[in-house]
Amino acid sequence: MKPFFNNSRIYVLIILSFFLSGIIYAQENKMLSPVIIDTDCAMDDFRALSMFFSVNELNIKAITVVDGILSPNQGMKKASQLLSFYNKKNIPVAKGKIVNTTIPVHRKYSFKIQWGNISDTNSLLKKDDASSVLISSILQSEVPVTVICLGPLSNLAEALTINPAIKANIKNVIWYNKNYKKHTGFNFTRDSASANYVCNSGVEIKILSKLNNEYAYFDTTLFQSIKNINSKSAQNVVQGFQIPYFLNKINEGNLPLFDDLVPVYYIYPELFDFEYDLQNPKIQYVVNYDMNAVKEKMVKILSGSYIINKQIVFESFPLLPGFYRSDVKERMEKTISDYGELEWEFCVLTNEIHGHLGIYSILGAKMGLKAMEVLNANRDEIVVQTYAGNQPPLGCLNDGLQVSTGATFGHGTIASVKDTLLMPAAIFMTKKDTIRIKLKDEYIHRIQEDINNGIVQYGMLTSGYWKLIRSLGIKYWAEWDRNKIFEISEE
Repeated sequence: MKPFFNNSRIYVLIILSFFLSGIIYAQENKMLSPVIIDTDCAMDDFRALSMFFSVNELNIKAITVVDGILSPNQGMKKASQLLSFYNKKNIPVAKGKIVNTTIPVHRKYSFKIQWGNISDTNSLLKKDDASSVLISSILQSEVPVTVICLGPLSNLAEALTINPAIKANIKNVIWYNKNYKKHTGFNFTRDSASANYVCNSGVEIKILSKLNNEYAYFDTTLFQSIKNINSKSAQNVVQGFQIPYFLNKINEGNLPLFDDLVPVYYIYPELFDFEYDLQNPKIQYVVNYDMNAVKEKMVKILSGSYIINKQIVFESFPLLPGFYRSDVKERMEKTISDYGELEWEFCVLTNEIHGHLGIYSILGAKMGLKAMEVLNANRDEIVVQTYAGNQPPLGCLNDGLQVSTGATFGHGTIASVKDTLLMPAAIFMTKKDTIRIKLKDEYIHRIQEDINNGIVQYGMLTSGYWKLIRSLGIKYWAEWDRNKIFEISEE
């Protein structure tokens, strides 16, 4: 067998390494990174956490409690109660230190809120040291973590002070604070030293604030919309509002949306506009957002009808059978059930771009998705070296690879090697790992045999031939499992 490494491959890898250092990581990440949520357990944090826990796709690594509206001990009780309510007993919860002895005016009201109707929290993974949990959760994550900060930055500052190396595995920090530019707002002034330390640590920070939006209030219309939702999260939020102090604020139109903005931004970042701080380019702060859309998305998140926005043009990918031709429609339900919506989307888009329902183009879409799963990478985070060439039918694999991975010839993040044995195979590279994926020989032989039989029966490139190709493409799409049809090896 020919060695897979050769001079041309080494040359291409050098070129691709250049791209890996810049281009693909400049693309916006459309998928959800794992998160750690640091909270001072205020009323708006309760609403924000209820939204976060409504998102099934979200990987919450830990909950840490910071001294703020509630004390660390009080906050620990509330956070533990919520974890128990959602049966998230595998998520560690830890409290930080008392850093400010001033008692906020809202503390006595916020502590009265019931964060869940389950009080058995004995089996939760409770820890005493928030900074240690932050450090271990960040370092143990296989991919960079987003740290969600809904209160003062005391815990994060302590963790960064103890172990500055964690910065390398922090994707970014999302922090709510009233006005970063003017150094005002409770989350800043409660522990300004920690806020300044984190903001100057070199970690990328997105700062959300209410701004001066006159409609950024939890009003009676929004409350009624949530009351009408028959979901665990929504009804728990409604139950939490049974404190007269907060009900009166809703009726008076005087209950601002603060940390509520954070989960909406995390799921729907396109609703918010940011600017860079000219003095500190690692910091971005919000300058505008669509308040009506924010409230609409809050309702969608709490109802479970949210959409993780993987699309560029679509609000959501069309999954109604009426959109599809009959031969595709009859296989649609089982195919989605077997392999998931994401593979379906990739294969559909590949076929539309490819111009006909092809065999190798579909296998390229399956291969690219499998590569992302093995590498634990998102779209636009992979560079591809394809060994399928540039001529059909084998070269059709490249269309599926581009659609599924986001690596395109236009971006310069996919390259085709021409002076080697052509095969349905590709190298997939991230900054950390490189793998090779190839269609197993038994499936290659099956394709060749099926096509040869069709040529004997219908001739080459006749209408009967193309009908056969479409039929085989649908059959392989529906029956060939991406977890079984490929050989995968580390490079």
